[in-house]
Amino acid sequence: MDRTAYKLYYQMSVEWPCLSIDVLPDPENAASGAAFDFDDAERSLSCFLVCGTQAPEAGRNAVCVMRAAGLFPMRRRRAGEDGEDGEDGEDSDSEDDSDEEGADRRGDVSVAQLRHNRTVNRIRASDVTGRPLAATWSEAGAVYIFDLTEALTAVADHHLLTEFTRRPESPAPLFAFRGHSAEGFGLDWSRLVPGRLASGDCAGAIHVWQPAEGGAGWRVDPRPLAGHSGSVEDLQWSPTEASVLAGCSVDRSLRVFDVRAKPDKACMLTRPDCHGSDVNVIAWNRLESQYIVSGGDDCALRVWDLRRFASEAPPACELSYHKGPITSVQWHPTDSSVFLATSEDNQLTLWDLACEGVSTAGLPPQLLFIHMGQQEMKEGTGTRSFPAWCSAPRWTASTSSRPSAFNWP
Repeated sequence: MDRTAYKLYYQMSVEWPCLSIDVLPDPENAASGAAFDFDDAERSLSCFLVCGTQAPEAGRNAVCVMRAAGLFPMRRRRAGEDGEDGEDGEDSDSEDDSDEEGADRRGDVSVAQLRHNRTVNRIRASDVTGRPLAATWSEAGAVYIFDLTEALTAVADHHLLTEFTRRPESPAPLFAFRGHSAEGFGLDWSRLVPGRLASGDCAGAIHVWQPAEGGAGWRVDPRPLAGHSGSVEDLQWSPTEASVLAGCSVDRSLRVFDVRAKPDKACMLTRPDCHGSDVNVIAWNRLESQYIVSGGDDCALRVWDLRRFASEAPPACELSYHKGPITSVQWHPTDSSVFLATSEDNQLTLWDLACEGVSTAGLPPQLLFIHMGQQEMKEGTGTRSFPAWCSAPRWTASTSSRPSAFNWP
């Protein structure tokens, strides 16, 4: 791996493989309000993550809340700078003057675990009225909500973490819904209505959750949204319309629902056969809300313009590069034309739709960056709470099911 291509790169392992990861608000970096300077190699960064395990024994699964601190940018050796192995700035262990220094500085990782019933298929975090919550899809067919307040406090203090770990009982879920007829993967929190959640299962059912008055749990509509005829693989709430929800499925369709309507009439827009096979993932652009990107088992990435969303409407853009099914997509939080994708071909790619021109060396002109070196990548993420999620790239996090590792390129 060419480390000079990265501003910051760390890898860490956890006890068991993880299928899903999300980023938690970081009070340590948010408090300063200043953008992080990746060219200052003496300043460190911290981040908080939450993931769900896939342990070999059902009873050993957990929701893992993690704090990674002491993450330093790469220190570049400047041209003409004296090195330890040469009198004239030459370094026999370096191929060029731009090699990194200090890449072996290790970060400090703290983990607090909350016991979870069976494998975590997907996990999504949200700050709901100041309380950090995580929703999980269990392999057992239930959807749980956990309050992460205690775990987040513990990972920031080694003494509190010791006390948290020694407890005989793990904190119980705040809420559980067992009304799905099968396990599932579709899960998303609304960013416009605090506490609103949608969950979709392998039987094609989508249930909408509303927070109960007074914060006493959730009211889950037992009537599923009608539309999908196959497993619901991913869900995304609209970033601008509180009642609008998008879903994708193994039935190859992308559908848009209005949850104000009766569940059997909630499907307002449908694009059938939007991929040649299962549609695995979607992401709704939060800056230009007319665009949704999708990734499928056919290895393709397609961008859809909802202003021209009809039964046979072509995608606004189709990108072909990956050689394996797409496992996750996410838009850049501050650049409306940039998104990332992960694939079963063990690559994480960054794309910029604003780039035009002819392909070079057989690569699409929109392809900005390729990250490799992990096996079985399941999810990639980046967020505004990280000071720089950039097309360089400067900040992404990805998780793989084997080995159980997280990387920040």
